[in-house]
Amino acid sequence: MKTLIPFLLIIAAAFLVSPTPISENTPPSEDYDINVLQINASWNKKNSIPLEKLVGCNVQYAYLESQSRELQERFSKIPIIAITKKSQPNKPLGYWEGNIMFEPTVTVEELQEVIDTLNQ
Repeated sequence: MKTLIPFLLIIAAAFLVSPTPISENTPPSEDYDINVLQINASWNKKNSIPLEKLVGCNVQYAYLESQSRELQERFSKIPIIAITKKSQPNKPLGYWEGNIMFEPTVTVEELQEVIDTLNQ
């Protein structure tokens, strides 16, 4: 039960986050069933995972400091990466938190492997 609570918080965060604006030069993305959300702090941008390299999924970014105080207090390890299916948004398929140095614990290649498996 304790492990289910962080997953549900991530799902709730996915609906509450303010995604970063997309530049006008960015081509429209396709609409996939797989969603990947990264929550990080603006001061920790250097440790963000370049999710724009991922293929076969929708990508969302959010800054922790743009979220409610309650949500900010729930996450102490950043960056946070969550993978869900649009058809089942309350069932996380993957979840990673940063380490104590605020560095990611997963690579973009590992994330792509998970996405490829889910798209099969």
